[in-house]
Amino acid sequence: MSDAPNPDTVTHMIGIVAQVAITVLGTGAVLLAALKNKWACPVGLAGQPAWYYIAYTSEQWGILAVSVVYTANWAFGIYNWWIREPASSP
Repeated sequence: MSDAPNPDTVTHMIGIVAQVAITVLGTGAVLLAALKNKWACPVGLAGQPAWYYIAYTSEQWGILAVSVVYTANWAFGIYNWWIREPASSP
């Protein structure tokens, strides 16, 4: 008898971890955005791999497409908050 974990159990556990990540990071990002906190975008971007995993493994192609758009929006927010030079006042 092998001590290796059952692949179905491992896949199920990864799915649970991904759902927890989506919940914690997604709601955290929305809260931070509502507070106009510059950490909203990095937190939101950190949750995107979980969205990709869940969308792909459950064959939810519309969710996968929306996840790509969200990733681009979070990345644009990082650019605006962290990289772009502030506009000078006249």
